Amino acid sequence: MKTASTDGRFAGQGSLHAAFSRSVAQYPEHIAVTDGLRSLTYRELDRQAEQIAAALAGRLPQTGANVGLYLERGTDMVAAILGILKAGGTYVPLDPTFPAERLQYLVEDSQMQFLVSHSSMPCLAELETLQVDRLPARDPVTAGTAAVDGAQPAYMIYTSGSTGKPKGVVVSHYNALRLLDSTVGLFGFGPDDAWTLFHSIGFDFSVWEMWAPLLTGARVVIVPYAVSRSPDEFQALLREQRITVLNSTASAFRNLIPACTAAGALPALRTVIFGGEKLEMAMLRPWVAAFGAERPALVNMYGITEATVHATWKKLSMDDISQRGDSPIGIPLADLRIHVLDEGMQPVAPGQVGEMYIEGGGVAQGYYNRPELTAERFLALPGNAAAGVVYKTGDLVRQESNGELVYLSRADSQLKVRGFRIEPQEIETCLARQEGVAAAVVNVFDYGGGDQRLVAFYVPAAGAGSDAPALARQLRTAAQRELPTHMQPSEFVPIDGLPINGNGKLDRKLLTKPERKKQVSGNTEFDYLAKVYAIVSETVGVDSVGREDDFFEIGGTSLTLLRVLAKINQQFNVRVNVSLLADGVSIASLVQAIMFCKQNPAN
Repeated sequence: MKTASTDGRFAGQGSLHAAFSRSVAQYPEHIAVTDGLRSLTYRELDRQAEQIAAALAGRLPQTGANVGLYLERGTDMVAAILGILKAGGTYVPLDPTFPAERLQYLVEDSQMQFLVSHSSMPCLAELETLQVDRLPARDPVTAGTAAVDGAQPAYMIYTSGSTGKPKGVVVSHYNALRLLDSTVGLFGFGPDDAWTLFHSIGFDFSVWEMWAPLLTGARVVIVPYAVSRSPDEFQALLREQRITVLNSTASAFRNLIPACTAAGALPALRTVIFGGEKLEMAMLRPWVAAFGAERPALVNMYGITEATVHATWKKLSMDDISQRGDSPIGIPLADLRIHVLDEGMQPVAPGQVGEMYIEGGGVAQGYYNRPELTAERFLALPGNAAAGVVYKTGDLVRQESNGELVYLSRADSQLKVRGFRIEPQEIETCLARQEGVAAAVVNVFDYGGGDQRLVAFYVPAAGAGSDAPALARQLRTAAQRELPTHMQPSEFVPIDGLPINGNGKLDRKLLTKPERKKQVSGNTEFDYLAKVYAIVSETVGVDSVGREDDFFEIGGTSLTLLRVLAKINQQFNVRVNVSLLADGVSIASLVQAIMFCKQNPAN
C-alpha cells in the first residue's frame, strides 16, 4: 500500500523533552504557549519546566513512574507535562471535569504515587502533591534532566473499557516522536505556525496539538474551555490569534462552519486537520462553498490512541467533498503499514470490507497492567514472522484499487460520540449495579445534523416498584457521579427485557430511538420565556418544557446546547456563552443570561 513520506529528524532525539530542548536553543524568544492570560517564550517555558523537574527530582519512586497531571488548561499545564518528563516520569492526565469517583479510579489503577497540581484545585486522593504555584525555591540548573531512551513511556491516556472500567494506553517517547517524523514534511509545519490546543488533555488529539508545534518552534494557543463551547468566540479567537493549523473533530467543526461563514474568511488559516471520528463529506459542502478546499487545506486523518494519535491521512479535494458519500481516510503514515483482514486474519481483496490492523512505529506498548486485554488487541500476524506487533482496531474499512482506504464503521459494539470512543459495557456496568435495576443496555442515536445522543435502556428489577421517573433520576445521578460527561446518557428508558437476536445474543440494533415527547409544565407568559421555550423545544425535540427543567435531564447534550445558544444569540442579538450558565442550564437560566447580556452590552 502507498505510504506518506517521512522526515526523520525527531526520533533520533531520544525523548520528547530532548527534542523540545532543541526548539529552545533555536527559538528562545519565540512565544511557545499562550492561554489568554499569560504567554511564555520557549526560554521561559523551559525554565518553568526545569523548576518543576527540580522539585520532582529524587521524589519519584523510579524512572518511568506514573505521575498524575491534575491541572486546568493553561500554561502551567504545558510546563508541568514538560517538567514530569524532564524528571523521568510518565504523565497521566486527570481531567478536572471528570467525576470524583472516576478520578479516584484512575489514581488507583495507574498506581501513581505523585501528583502535579495547583493550590486552587480540589484535593485529590492522599498523594504526595507538587503544587506548581508553590514551587520550592532552588536553582533548577543544578537539578539536571533525567536521561531516558525512546522506549520509555511518555504518557498514559485512559480510554473507555469493555470490561466496565477504563484502561490505560501506554505510549512511549519514540511512539510520539516518530509521529512528527512522519508528518512534518507532509504539512510543512514550522516556527511561523500557530496551533490551537482545543481538546482535553485526556483526549490524545491534545498530544498532537501540543507536541507538534512545540517541537517545530511554533506557538500553542490554549483555548479556554468557555471559548471552546462557543463557535462565535472560537472563530474570533482563530482570527485574533492568526491560527494557521486547526485540529478538529467533525462534530466540533460542524458547529464552527456557520460562525465562520457568517464572519468571513480566516486569512491566516492554512490547514484544517480532522480526526477522532468519522467525517462525512456532505458536512463540509457549506464550508467549501464559502472558502473552497485549497486554503485552508482540508485533511482527514484516521487515528486511534493505541497507534499514537494518527495512522492515515487524506487531503480532500473539491471533488471528494462534492461527489463522495463515504469517508475517505487515505494512505498510511510513512512508518506504518495497514492490513485489511477478514475474521480469520487473512487479507481481503481490494474493494472488499475488512477490519483494519495497524503495524509499525506508532503501535503503543499495550494496556497498563492488563496483560490479557493487551494479548487480545496487540497481536502477531499468523504466518508472517517478519511482521511486527499489529494492533487490532475494531474498525471496518474498504481498500480501494489505488490503495487508499475508506472508513466504514465499527466491527464491534464500541460507540463513537463527538470524537470519544465509548465502550457501552462501561456505562451498562455502572447502571446495572444500581439498586432496582436488573439489566441495562446503551445505544447511540442520531438526532440529525451530527447530534448523536446516548440513550440508556434498563430493565427494572422485580419488586423495584412502578415509579419509573424516580428510578431514571437515580440512574442519572449514578452516571453523573461515576462517568465523564461524554459518557452520560441523555435519556433513561425502561424496557421489559433486553433485545435478543435469533442466536440468543444481545442485539443493540433492535433498540429503537425513543419518542422525544415529554409533557411537563410549561410557562410561556413572558416574551423571552416563550421564545426561549420554542428554541429549546424545537432543538432538543421535546413537546413541552418547564422553565426550571434541567436541560440535560430533558435530553439535551453539549452539542444541542451549542445549537440552542447559537439560535438565542441570533434571535436576541446577544452573546450568551456557557460561562454565564455555571449554575445549570434551564429555560429560566437562559432567560437570565439573555437579560444580563441586554443589560451589560459591553460584556
